[in-house]
Amino acid sequence: MFKEIISLALAAMLTLPCALTSADPGAESAVFAGTKAVAVLESTCLQTAIDYEADTVCNVAGLSRLPALTYVCEAFDKGLISEDASVVVGDTAAGIGGPTAFISAGEKIQAAALVKAAVMITAGDATYALAETAAGSATLAEKAIADILTELNIGSGDFSLQTGKPSMTAKEVCALMARLARSPTYCKYSNLTFDEITHENGSKTELANPNKLIKGLEGCYAGSTGSSNEAGYCGAFAVTRGETSYVVAVLGAKNSGERFEAARDAANTAFSAYETIAAAKQGDVVASGIAVNGGMKRKVDAVSTKAVVLLVKKGGSWEVTTELPANIPAPVRRGDLIGYAVYSSNEGAQVRVALAAAEDVAEAGWGQLISVIMRMWVHG
Repeated sequence: MFKEIISLALAAMLTLPCALTSADPGAESAVFAGTKAVAVLESTCLQTAIDYEADTVCNVAGLSRLPALTYVCEAFDKGLISEDASVVVGDTAAGIGGPTAFISAGEKIQAAALVKAAVMITAGDATYALAETAAGSATLAEKAIADILTELNIGSGDFSLQTGKPSMTAKEVCALMARLARSPTYCKYSNLTFDEITHENGSKTELANPNKLIKGLEGCYAGSTGSSNEAGYCGAFAVTRGETSYVVAVLGAKNSGERFEAARDAANTAFSAYETIAAAKQGDVVASGIAVNGGMKRKVDAVSTKAVVLLVKKGGSWEVTTELPANIPAPVRRGDLIGYAVYSSNEGAQVRVALAAAEDVAEAGWGQLISVIMRMWVHG
């Protein structure tokens, strides 16, 4: 019964990269007043460095394509679709509006060309065609993308493959960008500034990446943008300097220049105020010697199920505490969830990560238990 209760409690926590609470950033800048929302999150455990209306739901313009783009890029990463594959464009894909690769219904085009357009200019037609091809149908693609949104704890209910997810918070956009920025396929094309694709009839479509921060912000290696009359100018960017990586989201800027200015200011403020601590690697022993009742071994170690990166103000300190039962019943399987660790900075940022058993501990029979008791009696 104990294992069932703790497994259910921890399973929900593991749907996030790390469960956490935010630090008090105290770093809002006057330049953000020209936007609807700005967020800067540490990219591994998604701790908040900058928060300006970051939990406010906003229209995100072309960033609505990010959930589908995440699925598409990961499909390439996993080999579900190859860049050499030929994609036949369907009627629905060809009719998608917004930034477009100008593909036509019935056109046969290389998947590499489509993913280049999908990443570089957030082309909705290319993204739809690739998602549909990778999943086998639009319905299956939507289901897979819904699973991604659930994993990232992003609210559902307004997503479709045709329209994307038009309303999100800045923090939700950051969560998507953090996942996208870990995709080799996304990063391969996201930092290209200018390229082109060739269509079946030999015509070409030029692709100009609107992300000016690739060359205009130190450490920016990936990003996507979008704009509309209703949403204003939006962008999501991935930035790394040294051992510290952030994702930045800007929503509702008045123009393109203010979008990039806000993102640049937010990133620079975060880098100047915070540093990151690699507190644990996946598999590191966090707590030793948890007692096992009725097992062939008396104790088992607890290991971290995920890497932990903690956001700490420069010059600050941090600590780790654990919440574990006094004992657990045998049998224990390697990987069984048995508790969690809380990593805390002195500013109040917290990262919670599940802990798992480091090894198997078999249940002991009566004869084996008597043998264990005798050894304990003899050796103390």
